Parts: sequence; structure tokens; C-alpha cells
Amino acid sequence: MEKSSGLVKKHRNRFILLIVVVILGTVLLPGRWQIAWLSALSLNPVQQENQLPGTTEWQLTRSASYDPQTARSQAIEGYASTTSAAAGDRISFFISTTAPFYRADIYRLGWYQGKGGRLMQSIPDLPGNFEPMPSMDVRTGLVEADWPMAFMLKIDQHWVSGMYIVKLTAATGEQSYIPFVVRSDRASDFVFIHAANTDEAYNNWGGKSLYDFNSLKGHRANKVSFDRPSGLGDGAGYLLIWEYPMLRWLEENGYDVSYLSTSDVQNYPSLLLRHHGLLIVGHNEYWSKTMRDNLEAAVNSGVNLANFAANSIYWQIRYESAITDGVPDRIIVGYKDDALDPLTGKDNSQVTVEFRQPPVNRPEQELLGSMWAGDFNWGTSYDWVVADASSWVFANTGLKKGDHLPGLVGYEYDNVSRNAPIPVGTDILSSSHVHDIAQNKDDVSNATVYTVPGGARVFNAATIQWSWGLDDYGDHHVVNSGAQKITQNVLVNFLTVPIDR
Repeated sequence: MEKSSGLVKKHRNRFILLIVVVILGTVLLPGRWQIAWLSALSLNPVQQENQLPGTTEWQLTRSASYDPQTARSQAIEGYASTTSAAAGDRISFFISTTAPFYRADIYRLGWYQGKGGRLMQSIPDLPGNFEPMPSMDVRTGLVEADWPMAFMLKIDQHWVSGMYIVKLTAATGEQSYIPFVVRSDRASDFVFIHAANTDEAYNNWGGKSLYDFNSLKGHRANKVSFDRPSGLGDGAGYLLIWEYPMLRWLEENGYDVSYLSTSDVQNYPSLLLRHHGLLIVGHNEYWSKTMRDNLEAAVNSGVNLANFAANSIYWQIRYESAITDGVPDRIIVGYKDDALDPLTGKDNSQVTVEFRQPPVNRPEQELLGSMWAGDFNWGTSYDWVVADASSWVFANTGLKKGDHLPGLVGYEYDNVSRNAPIPVGTDILSSSHVHDIAQNKDDVSNATVYTVPGGARVFNAATIQWSWGLDDYGDHHVVNSGAQKITQNVLVNFLTVPIDR
């Protein structure tokens, strides 16, 4: 009883404070500012942020060239001390350049009148130093840079949660990126989970990734480090390819969204509980056991999950601390073979194989409704074909069974597998005919939706390219009003579940 009385008093005081603020604003401000003042009070932080002046200057005009012989961009490149930070935190940056000096411009990515970013801070005239390539661990293939700190950034208290990017510009004009997330503990409607783990798994800077195809001599590493620049996407990894188009669309349409990095899912599980919906976008393939446990716990507690993606939660990984300074979660361990992993037979739940494989035996379909089935050549795509047009997912789209959303399935896809448990009540939303190049077979991609016993919805679009149907950044020319309305329906449906946490 005392607790309830305290909550009532707390909310009453907040309401009184809000009334006082509104009165002061309307009395003290000039008439032409009163409407803007009252309007701002009703806007969420993302809407307020995107009313500020944007710029296209965040985009690179002269990318630093990547040298496959040295496996680096020697003109200018760098990395951050973390993939995620909160207001008041400090991030260290480590830069190597052949130029005598360089500048660092920090941008927040969003809509901003279609310009896509806003300049937050500039740090000019930084002295340049060329840093050596670190040695490679011959046993694991780990490449971990131990460069001196070049500059430090304190996250301003007023910076809104989002995807931020550092644009490095050498005195010669050559440029590269370093991305990071600014997270928040605010209860927003949705939270967007940035796939930092997957970007690092594919990163072959220094000669090794977790893949044979882009590693030196065709032999992958078993461990990769966040303490090195990225050799992908001009330093931004896959952020601008798979995630950014949906980020733009969400912020253009004023959704109340905040952002987390994959390590935050591991370390701050309570942050997952403060939203109507959790959003996985594009290609979020690498998850630890703890990450998946935390995600499932949130869904089972009533938090909705949308996988606007494919090939999600596919490989199980572990985190380890950096060797050079002991900072936690700076190394991704991915043996991808139980015979190689030293935890096999000691802690089988942590072994780094596919989630669906023994000894882990946790098919991702049990959570997502469908799961990875195959892929195509880069640039190949197929139509997303409606199967069950009666579902609420298709409300007011005008779509009928058999209708096509052109070019949205690629370059990896999910389907409903009969070799894994299918969640009760799973509705197959799409049945899209594709040809799996790796297995040289015709196949079907299946988007799905189901409701967990606790009431949360789980939606799976079953394609990495879904975000391309929402916004045309990258000039893929597959923007589709049907995909936009389906996405809107999913998000609106998620809002029917109250946040009471």
C-alpha cells in the first residue's frame, strides 16, 4: 500500500511539474514561439532530433584505398575502444595515418530532411602517426592492435541515442569511418540492435576474419578482435548496406526508437525490457549464449521481436577480454567446429558452432519462427511472394495471395524447416521461390509470425534485404509501398503491448 501511494505521489508531482513547464513556456515565450514550444513537448526525442539541420557531409568523398597485400587502408584508418557508450561515457579512438595531420568529424545518422546525418562535433588538426601492423597469433589467427590513443570523445548528455559515425579525413583528403552506438536507458517504443559482432566476424583487417574466403591463404581465424580497424565498408562494416536504410525510414517516420550494440544485449539485459519491440535488421548473425538467453527472456516476458533480416542468431560465439589491456568483450571466439573448441565436453552450452548443431542444439527457428536456409550470388535477388494475405500483417496493403514484392529476397534467406521445432501457431506469411547457389537447388523463403505464450509477437521477414524495400539509400531501386505498410503494421501491432517494467 505504501509503495502504491508513493508511485501515485511521484506521478502527481511529475504531472504538476509538466503543467508548470507548459504555463511558463506559453507565458514567457513570444507568441510565434509558443506553438513550437507546445509542439516540441509532444514530440519524442527522435522526432525532435530530426528537426535539427542535417547535412550530407557525413558521406565520404574520397575513400582511403584498401590494400589487399597489406590488408589495411594505410592512408587513414582507426578503431574505437567500444562499440557502445552512454551519455557521459568517454570513448578512446586509435588512429593510423600516413598524413601529417587529420580531422575527426562526429555525426549522428538519421533522416534529417533526407540528408541522412547531423554534425555533432569536429576535432580538427590532430597530429598524424603511422602505426605498425600488429603481429598475428599463429595458433588462433588473432590480430589485435595495441596502438596509442589518438583522441578521446566524451558523449554529451544531450546526444540522443542513435548510430554515430566518426568520419576521419587525412590532410591528403583520403577518408574512412569508425561507427559506434550511443545507448540510453530510456523506455522507448522500439530498440534497434546494431550487428557489431557480425561486422567484426567478417572483418579481415590484418589478414584474418572468421571466414576462409577473405582470409590470407584461405584459412580463417578462430578469434577476431574489435581492437583493429574494419576492412569493410570504408571502416563502417555492413552498417550502411543493411541497417542504414531502415534506420533512415524509422527516423523519417518519427518512430520512438533507441539503439543498442550487440554487446549491450550481453551486458545490459534490463535495457531489452524497456521497449514494446526489439528490432533485428539486415545481417545479425553472431550471438553469444548469454545474448540469446537475454533476448529469449525478454520475449518470454512480453517484449515483441521483429527480425527484419535473415541468417540471424546463426553462429554461437563467446567473448573474451583483450590480451593487451584486459578490457572485457573485445575478442570474439568462433571456432565453428566442436572438434576444435576447447570447451567441447567441458561446457557444451558455450561451444562455438551453429546454434542448431550439436552439442548446442538450439535451432534459431524455435525463437524466430523460421531460420537460415541458403544464399545466392551477391547482386542476385528474388521476389517476396505473399502466401497468407488474411494475416493482420497485410492489413490495408491491398496485397493478395500470390502478389509479388519485387527484389526483396536476398542475398541470404530463411525458411520453415521441418528438421527443427516450429513454434505453435506459426503463420507462414510468404512463400518465395528462390535458387540456392551454394546447394544448387530450388528452394522457398518463408516469412513468419507467431505469438508466444506470454503474448509477445515474433515476426520474421526472412530476407537480409528487407530494409532496401523501405528506403532507397544505396540506389537498389526496390522500395515498395507494400513492404513499408507491412513494416508499419508490425510496429503498430507491437505498440498494443504495454510497457510495464
